[in-house]
Amino acid sequence: MYAYGLIMTLFLFLLPGGEFYATLPAILGSLTVGETAEIVEHLFRERLFELNELVVDHSSNTPGKVLTGITTGGFDSLELTLEDRAHMGDMNAQNDLALQYDLGKERPQDYTEAVKWYKMAADQGLAVAQGNLAWMYESGRGVPVDKARAAELYRKAADQGLPRAQNNLGVLYERGEGVAQDDREAINLYRKAANQGDRNGQTNLGRMYYYGRGVTKNYNKAAEWYLKAAESGSANAQNYLGLMYEEGLGVVKSDRKAAEWYRKSAEQGNSYAQTNLAWLYQNGKGVPRDDAEAVRWYRSAAEQGNSRAQTNLGWMYENGRGVEQSDTEAFRWYSSASEQGNTISQGNLGWMYMNGRGVEKDIDEALKWLLSAAEQGNASAMHNIGWIYENEEEVGKDLSTALDWYSKAAELGNALAQEALKRLEKD
Repeated sequence: MYAYGLIMTLFLFLLPGGEFYATLPAILGSLTVGETAEIVEHLFRERLFELNELVVDHSSNTPGKVLTGITTGGFDSLELTLEDRAHMGDMNAQNDLALQYDLGKERPQDYTEAVKWYKMAADQGLAVAQGNLAWMYESGRGVPVDKARAAELYRKAADQGLPRAQNNLGVLYERGEGVAQDDREAINLYRKAANQGDRNGQTNLGRMYYYGRGVTKNYNKAAEWYLKAAESGSANAQNYLGLMYEEGLGVVKSDRKAAEWYRKSAEQGNSYAQTNLAWLYQNGKGVPRDDAEAVRWYRSAAEQGNSRAQTNLGWMYENGRGVEQSDTEAFRWYSSASEQGNTISQGNLGWMYMNGRGVEKDIDEALKWLLSAAEQGNASAMHNIGWIYENEEEVGKDLSTALDWYSKAAELGNALAQEALKRLEKD
């Protein structure tokens, strides 16, 4: 029982400046062994947290600060948990604890708790915690969305050289979110991250060179940075590099290499690369023509919501390419893509309503989708609107309106509209 009494022998000193210092006599380590030591350790931990709460209640100290100066002399057998170390002010432990709450690993997911612990570590200047807290503000997890606060925190971490923060702050500058839009500053930050090997920074820097944003357009530079990121495993960069090879921009044109890079990206689940690879299979470019393989990749991308893949999959069903012909399935996939604003699908969906393919014929619904597509410059949709006004009694035949739509489509090079105009001119 002697050791139980000694557990209360904890000395607390008030140092100049209002900071506390606590110490435990080293003799405790030599007086406690075996099961007794384990009991003493448990009690000691409880008393430390009680002391922490007591001091916080009577001072301006933040949680954990009062325990940062504790020394235990020879009493070294005490094994602290991650949460113990976080409470004692260990900023790395605070960040790790926050990450567990953030990801829901080893403890229930709780964004509010994650923010609390990220903030404690960030306030102590830990760059990775500042970056993590910034992401919480940017994405609105555990706190309301606040892009300005996110930018402020990213800046603190970026100034310490954290590449992820440099890249993410660059994204905010490029988009003008939380900061004034500035492509040059975005480039500067992307370059800092890229030079440290950050593959997202490399990808974004390549993209800026590709489009000429904040720098002079330079396909060679774009390909150079995409290659660095692609070789590091960036699915986005692999897809972009595939596109460069397919189009012959900044590299020697090669459908075979395009297919290789698209495949690497597609196998990581990138829906854009899956769609691009499917198109190569559909057309036999860089790979043997294989409609079934094209359908497989289109479906994988379509199920992720990629509207171009949904459109192309609908076309494969409509034409029985690589799958059993099905107007019902074609209509389903065209509908999904049309709701996302895909102009090709909207034109195709309008045509299916117009002809009663895969759905009951409905001229009003046909015009709704055809007009939406036509407003986006779809010449085929313009031709079909002209055909409806020329032939459908339901809308009241209107040759003047038909001619207007045929003319618009013909000006865009639509061959069917051009033939319709010649036919009507003869009549």
